[in-house]
Amino acid sequence: MKPSVILYKTLPDDLLQRLEEHFSVTQVKNLRPETVSQHAEAFAQAEGLLGSSEKVDAALLEKMPKLRATSTVSVGYDNFDVEALNARRVLLMHTRPC
Repeated sequence: MKPSVILYKTLPDDLLQRLEEHFSVTQVKNLRPETVSQHAEAFAQAEGLLGSSEKVDAALLEKMPKLRATSTVSVGYDNFDVEALNARRVLLMHTRPC
């Protein structure tokens, strides 16, 4: 069984296809509470989170108990609650923009 990831950024088809070779991918438009609620099971099972320009805070992390790593496709990490990530031992990475 492939690890599951939440993708909250649109990727070119070739990159999405490569990601799907290794992961079970759930694509969402954003990380707003209503979106997270609509995809509650996917968020609860996700081990990875990939995207940019959305806030990743303690409230979101509470809904993602299996999260092991998150990666931003952008510069900086202002959108991430680093303290909450550290408390949950979730790795924060930077992915080069596509």
